[in-house]
Amino acid sequence: MTQSEKKEMVNHPDHYLQGLMEPIEIIEQMDMNFSLGDAIKYICRADHKGEKVQDLKKAFWYFHRELKRINKMPDNSANIIRSFNLSPNLQYSLAHAFDYAYVRNRRELLKKAIQFLEFELFDLGVTKEELQELLKEKEKK
Repeated sequence: MTQSEKKEMVNHPDHYLQGLMEPIEIIEQMDMNFSLGDAIKYICRADHKGEKVQDLKKAFWYFHRELKRINKMPDNSANIIRSFNLSPNLQYSLAHAFDYAYVRNRRELLKKAIQFLEFELFDLGVTKEELQELLKEKEKK
């Protein structure tokens, strides 16, 4: 492998150049965290790198990791806002800022993303049991 071929696998490899933007640009522009960003990266390259099932299993695991993190987040923003004893307008302003920072339907949206990823994995012959085992194996480590 020549030096230019090695560089190509690091700096803009072909499997990341299939869309209008590279996955890293999408992740940065949307300010995604590590788990969500990795899931996006693996999905974007799945049809182009030659390791589709492996990439989609990784995305599945990272989506579940993000879902677990989200489920630990408190959903008591109303109590927090009321605790400041603010005028109604300021309470609404804070509520909208909280909604912006923590999209209320984030869990449902992520669950839908996982569901469609599962459909693709099932179409590729991966079983529900394999996916459940994957989540168990990763938790042990």
